[in-house]
Amino acid sequence: MSKKKAVISADARTREETKLNQLRQELMVFDQQYQQEMQQKQAEYVGPLYKQIQDAISAVAKENKMTYIFNTVTTTGDFILLYASDDAQQKYNITEKVIAKLGM
Repeated sequence: MSKKKAVISADARTREETKLNQLRQELMVFDQQYQQEMQQKQAEYVGPLYKQIQDAISAVAKENKMTYIFNTVTTTGDFILLYASDDAQQKYNITEKVIAKLGM
Protein backbone atom coordinates (compact mmCIF):
# COMPACT_ATOMS: atom_id res chain seq x y z
CA MET A 1 0.00 0.00 0.00
CA SER A 2 2.80 2.42 0.84
CA LYS A 3 4.37 1.80 -2.61
CA LYS A 4 1.06 2.64 -4.30
CA LYS A 5 0.73 5.75 -2.18
CA ALA A 6 3.97 7.11 -3.58
CA VAL A 7 2.96 6.27 -7.18
CA ILE A 8 -0.48 7.89 -7.37
CA SER A 9 -1.02 11.61 -7.29
CA ALA A 10 -2.42 13.45 -4.30
CA ASP A 11 -5.66 14.13 -6.19
CA ALA A 12 -6.10 10.49 -7.14
CA ARG A 13 -5.37 9.41 -3.59
CA THR A 14 -7.92 11.90 -2.23
CA ARG A 15 -10.56 10.60 -4.69
CA GLU A 16 -9.88 7.01 -3.68
CA GLU A 17 -10.01 7.87 0.02
CA THR A 18 -13.30 9.69 -0.56
CA LYS A 19 -14.72 6.65 -2.36
CA LEU A 20 -13.55 4.40 0.45
CA ASN A 21 -15.15 6.65 3.06
CA GLN A 22 -18.41 6.66 1.10
CA LEU A 23 -18.34 2.86 0.96
CA ARG A 24 -17.76 2.75 4.72
CA GLN A 25 -20.73 5.07 5.24
CA GLU A 26 -22.94 2.91 2.99
CA LEU A 27 -21.85 -0.20 4.85
CA MET A 28 -22.71 1.39 8.19
CA VAL A 29 -26.17 2.41 6.91
CA PHE A 30 -26.72 -1.09 5.52
CA ASP A 31 -25.68 -2.61 8.84
CA GLN A 32 -28.07 -0.37 10.79
CA GLN A 33 -30.94 -1.22 8.44
CA TYR A 34 -30.13 -4.92 8.75
CA GLN A 35 -30.12 -4.70 12.55
CA GLN A 36 -33.49 -2.93 12.53
CA GLU A 37 -34.98 -5.53 10.19
CA MET A 38 -33.66 -8.33 12.39
CA GLN A 39 -35.23 -6.76 15.48
CA GLN A 40 -38.54 -6.35 13.65
CA LYS A 41 -38.51 -9.97 12.46
CA GLN A 42 -37.61 -11.19 15.93
CA ALA A 43 -40.52 -9.24 17.42
CA GLU A 44 -42.81 -10.55 14.67
CA TYR A 45 -41.90 -14.21 15.10
CA VAL A 46 -40.90 -14.49 18.76
CA GLY A 47 -43.31 -11.91 20.18
CA PRO A 48 -46.38 -14.19 19.98
CA LEU A 49 -44.44 -16.99 21.69
CA TYR A 50 -43.44 -14.67 24.54
CA LYS A 51 -47.08 -13.64 24.89
CA GLN A 52 -48.19 -17.27 25.09
CA ILE A 53 -45.58 -17.96 27.75
CA GLN A 54 -46.55 -14.85 29.72
CA ASP A 55 -50.24 -15.80 29.50
CA ALA A 56 -49.44 -19.31 30.78
CA ILE A 57 -47.36 -17.90 33.65
CA SER A 58 -50.19 -15.52 34.56
CA ALA A 59 -52.75 -18.32 34.48
CA VAL A 60 -50.64 -20.60 36.70
CA ALA A 61 -49.97 -17.72 39.11
CA LYS A 62 -53.69 -16.95 39.40
CA GLU A 63 -54.62 -20.63 39.82
CA ASN A 64 -52.07 -20.97 42.63
CA LYS A 65 -52.92 -17.58 44.18
CA MET A 66 -49.37 -16.32 43.78
CA THR A 67 -48.49 -12.66 44.17
CA TYR A 68 -45.00 -12.71 42.69
CA ILE A 69 -43.22 -14.88 40.13
CA PHE A 70 -39.43 -14.59 39.91
CA ASN A 71 -37.30 -15.61 36.99
CA THR A 72 -34.08 -17.17 38.24
CA VAL A 73 -32.17 -16.18 35.10
CA THR A 74 -32.79 -13.23 32.78
CA THR A 75 -32.30 -13.30 29.03
CA THR A 76 -28.90 -11.70 29.59
CA GLY A 77 -27.94 -14.48 31.99
CA ASP A 78 -28.23 -12.33 35.12
CA PHE A 79 -29.75 -13.92 38.19
CA ILE A 80 -32.70 -12.13 39.76
CA LEU A 81 -33.57 -14.48 42.61
CA LEU A 82 -30.65 -14.45 45.00
CA TYR A 83 -31.72 -17.31 47.24
CA ALA A 84 -34.49 -19.85 47.68
CA SER A 85 -34.38 -22.82 50.01
CA ASP A 86 -34.68 -26.30 48.52
CA ASP A 87 -38.19 -26.53 49.97
CA ALA A 88 -39.21 -23.20 48.44
CA GLN A 89 -37.71 -24.18 45.08
CA GLN A 90 -39.76 -27.36 45.00
CA LYS A 91 -42.91 -25.76 46.34
CA TYR A 92 -42.89 -22.61 44.21
CA ASN A 93 -41.12 -23.59 41.00
CA ILE A 94 -43.92 -23.39 38.45
CA THR A 95 -41.87 -24.27 35.37
CA GLU A 96 -43.51 -27.65 34.85
CA LYS A 97 -46.99 -26.19 35.37
CA VAL A 98 -46.32 -23.46 32.80
CA ILE A 99 -45.01 -26.03 30.32
CA ALA A 100 -48.15 -28.13 30.88
CA LYS A 101 -50.31 -25.02 30.39
CA LEU A 102 -48.54 -24.43 27.06
CA GLY A 103 -49.44 -27.97 26.05
CA MET A 104 -45.88 -29.14 25.71
